[in-house]
Amino acid sequence: MRRELLADHRDTIKSLFDLGMALKANGKFEEAKDLLEQCKTMQEKVVNDETLEQNTEEELRDVNRLLQMQRAKISEP
Repeated sequence: MRRELLADHRDTIKSLFDLGMALKANGKFEEAKDLLEQCKTMQEKVVNDETLEQNTEEELRDVNRLLQMQRAKISEP
């Protein structure tokens, strides 16, 4: 439904980023990663702002690092 109503709009991108950051802060790294990836894709199409894209990329790298740490911890005997 979001795609139909709001499509790829700057406010939607900001909301996705903010929600992704909230999920990251709450340890929900997989969900945060999904939203940040959507955000990055939309930024590339709509915003064309390197600073925003770099910030999102940095957060994605951090979320991926946290996911790896979480998975390593789970797989420990």
